[in-house]
Amino acid sequence: MAFDTKKKTLHAAEQNRSDVAQARTEWRERQPSLKSARLVFIDETWAKTNMVRLRGRCERGTRLIDTTPHGHWKTSTFIAALREDGLVAPAVFDGAINADLFLCYVEQVLVPTLQAGDIVVKAQDSTFVPVTLTAPHGQVTFFLDNTDNALHNFHITGGGTKSMPANHKVRFSATLAPGTYEFRLYLNNGYARMTTSPGVTVF
Repeated sequence: MAFDTKKKTLHAAEQNRSDVAQARTEWRERQPSLKSARLVFIDETWAKTNMVRLRGRCERGTRLIDTTPHGHWKTSTFIAALREDGLVAPAVFDGAINADLFLCYVEQVLVPTLQAGDIVVKAQDSTFVPVTLTAPHGQVTFFLDNTDNALHNFHITGGGTKSMPANHKVRFSATLAPGTYEFRLYLNNGYARMTTSPGVTVF
């Protein structure tokens, strides 16, 4: 029996969408005309104080002991821009980044480093897109469009959850009292990831 030992690579399901495929093709075609010194790529990463190793090695018959901060779980987000000649505009945020913090980063940290003709490139991420919705209290209806090729679950805190089949539009109604509600989107396309938007204010 023959085994395939080649490394497997997981690609984002969004690449299968026609609009995304077209945008990727146009980007590749434009690359030869772009000046690398003008490209500025924004990216972010994070670290948590409870990110410790779950496994290790020790002598047989002895207990493996490690340490971690007790009861002080913190997330720190690092965001920066990468140019041809190195890293610029680095910033660290206490906690997870959101649209408001990202806008502050762009205005106060990134923009002062830019020059005329620079092209800023960033990944499409709902975390960086400000969303402000308002609705009267009572039954609130949401029209959802899942353009991905995987099942997603749309959740409103205190309002329930709605499954969205791949490449489908669904209607979701919830009875909401006055207050602020958070949206959560669970992406079920082979890996566990959750995104959160500011949500909706019900008056």
